[in-house]
Amino acid sequence: MNKNIIFLSALFILIGLNTSCDSNEDKPVTVGGEWITVERLLSTNDSSLDKNVNDLFLEDSKDYIVKRIFEVNANDPSLGSIQTIAVDDETGISKRKRIGVYSITPDSIFIEDENIADMRQGYLLGHKSLITYTKVTKKELDVLVSEMGGDPNTVRDGTVGILKMREMR
Repeated sequence: MNKNIIFLSALFILIGLNTSCDSNEDKPVTVGGEWITVERLLSTNDSSLDKNVNDLFLEDSKDYIVKRIFEVNANDPSLGSIQTIAVDDETGISKRKRIGVYSITPDSIFIEDENIADMRQGYLLGHKSLITYTKVTKKELDVLVSEMGGDPNTVRDGTVGILKMREMR
């Protein structure tokens, strides 16, 4: 009986030590690297637009793997370049690409690319997950909708909202 208790105690201690020693814990959390978009959700002051754009996001996700690649500046880790790419899921060929720059502060990522200037994103960053919340207006939505093959004329003047993106490494 005592042997079983000792064996089980040793087993639980080993399991506890093994699960608490994650190799990522020693590394600093950084936005640098490739992130795969697993969720995009729009919430605006226009519920019909929300449905249409969120349906576009779902359809887009069926055909493409959307990635954001952050390259950190070696001299200043708060700055870097960013590529947003949509890769055809079947062929592996890049179909859409936007290139830009970013800066990061403790509470925001500021992205400026060739189609959208100065997009501020609040974020939650972990070793394997990145969640961003972006205030969007008609200007940004026109770009996103037309990029996915939708009609930007469906976005009304005065539309404002939040775009949530969840990405994983």
